[in-house]
Amino acid sequence: MATNIHRNKHKPPLPQQFLNGEVHDWYRIVHHYSDHLVAKLKQLLLNRTGLDDPTLLSMNQREAFFRLSMPKALLKVLMEEDWYVDPDRGISLYEIERPRIGGNYKMLHLVMNIKSQNPNRNHRFAGVTPPNILDAYRRVVRTIFERRETAVTDALIDRAALEAHLNLIKARRALFLAGN
Repeated sequence: MATNIHRNKHKPPLPQQFLNGEVHDWYRIVHHYSDHLVAKLKQLLLNRTGLDDPTLLSMNQREAFFRLSMPKALLKVLMEEDWYVDPDRGISLYEIERPRIGGNYKMLHLVMNIKSQNPNRNHRFAGVTPPNILDAYRRVVRTIFERRETAVTDALIDRAALEAHLNLIKARRALFLAGN
């Protein structure tokens, strides 16, 4: 017999994690999100994809799932390795479509400023992530969900500026290879 958990006046309702299911609990525990932040993230996911469940998204919209989950997974790996993405610059995603025999393919490029955590892991308790780093992670994740990737087209490219930047990169490489 099914009962509504809110009808029992003698017991408080179940915590939000039980109401939203396993995916909600995964966000809360693995990514240190409170119920309130999970609700916001799910709303951002719904606004962006029409779904608020990452599992359903992975099954029904694989490309959208990849565009959101791959950068988010990279952020977690960076944190585990004692790095983080500068939240003031965030992360930018660029989609480049290239021709090939048998049809075009798309590449997703990520641009971000990565910083070392401070204090570094050798100067803090094992398994402890500084609060400012957790906040930076949350801010950058939010930008992933809020900003769409930029489609790179020929009209978007400033060839003269690109050549100037490439020349700077080549000059730095030459200095590096020369040992300076």
